[in-house]
Amino acid sequence: MKEMLTVKKYGATWCTQCKSLEAGLHFLKRSNPDHFEIIEVNIDDNPDDALKSNVRSIPTLVLLDGLGLEVDRRIGAMPLDKLKQFLRITDTKLDDDLPKELL
Repeated sequence: MKEMLTVKKYGATWCTQCKSLEAGLHFLKRSNPDHFEIIEVNIDDNPDDALKSNVRSIPTLVLLDGLGLEVDRRIGAMPLDKLKQFLRITDTKLDDDLPKELL
């Protein structure tokens, strides 16, 4: 069995790039339910968490391994294929039930 990854998404309700990234994350989560979990951190509600994690811009994605150690980090929105690569997903077709907001 593969190790479950965790992605922490730092964002805010007013951030348009965050909303776009969130749509892609949730699409990939539905397609790969046992591959990763999502923890969403609103920086307005949790500024200490953002500061502790050295988040300086949003959206920021922090990928954690099964032990909770950071293995990768990305800042800014990204297309779905790059998001798949970041999450180490190799077996999901991007055209399967792709929501129109991700086209």
